[in-house]
Amino acid sequence: MKLILSIALLMLLFSGCAQQNEADPIKDASVVPGNSGTEDPYASVVPESINSDDDYWEYVRANDIAITSSGWGTPKLLSLSSPGWEEGNYISADGKTFFYIYTTADVFKFLLSGELKEPGSKLDNNNQCTHPQNPNPHTCGKWPRADLFYSEKIGSDWSAPKPHPITLDGPVGGITLVGENKAYFMSGFEDDVEDIGYAERENGVWGKKVKIESVSSGYSDSDPYVNSEDNEMFFWSNRPAQFKGNNIYRSVKENGEWQAPELLSAPINSDSDDMQTFIFGEDLYFSSGGEPGGKMRIFKSKRLGENQWGEPELVISSKFAVGEPSITSDGKILYFEQIFADGKGNFNPDLMYVERAE
Repeated sequence: MKLILSIALLMLLFSGCAQQNEADPIKDASVVPGNSGTEDPYASVVPESINSDDDYWEYVRANDIAITSSGWGTPKLLSLSSPGWEEGNYISADGKTFFYIYTTADVFKFLLSGELKEPGSKLDNNNQCTHPQNPNPHTCGKWPRADLFYSEKIGSDWSAPKPHPITLDGPVGGITLVGENKAYFMSGFEDDVEDIGYAERENGVWGKKVKIESVSSGYSDSDPYVNSEDNEMFFWSNRPAQFKGNNIYRSVKENGEWQAPELLSAPINSDSDDMQTFIFGEDLYFSSGGEPGGKMRIFKSKRLGENQWGEPELVISSKFAVGEPSITSDGKILYFEQIFADGKGNFNPDLMYVERAE
């Protein structure tokens, strides 16, 4: 249940609902999940004639198409999206394997009321690592929990999602790969607080999860991104810092050991929530509210020097929230998460992608 708690907090922060801003009506307390009956001015009012869940959210999505910066096309819904909750997405460098966290729990309701509710069809709760697109049971623990799933690209489509072997003996999330045989991730090790860890694969078998003590803390440390050379790491944490909210940290590896992380300075970190990093070339992509109470958007900033960054440029925004950027090594496809809101206390996070404009 520990990863459910972390995702619940993450989703609340990700949507901006944990903060208030009088200049932005979407942050008004009346539209926080659970306070139904008040319509969000940024959300779409769904006609009464629409009854099915699929048609309902299709209508909401059609009225909240994310806005992209020049150079990117129109965002599209990834076929892996479902009535459940997906987040923490990551695409392999070759664009052939997609990873993400999935849970059947309604995370917002759990966070705000303690009510555990499953959207969509009910699954086998004694064998939780199941997915509506692949309902074969995997005995890995009882519901509620969130687990790391992966899917492989077959032509233009994706295979049925499977739970990753690393997640079977305890939930992990926020995965990033270095080559084919090393994975970094967040996981609760000896307590309920997320720490940064890794696992290695040998002869096709993934080994045990190892906590990286030098970058972990007594606070939540999440979503590591590690470069292909395995010598630079970015992650976000809620540990105390000179900035408010969640902040982005960087660690480098020296003599085979990860060094104590350093807080990124402004303009990357701010008094908003800054998180969910990805490096492409000389650009740092990340999610941020941009200002206290601001809705989450995706930005990029150019590296100017050793841990020095240029002014962030807006890449993707929506009516409610976007985040979790991940890009294929050829730079042609950017995957991200978008949270859709119906203005009545209902939220649906979906997996999205956008291609470079021709």
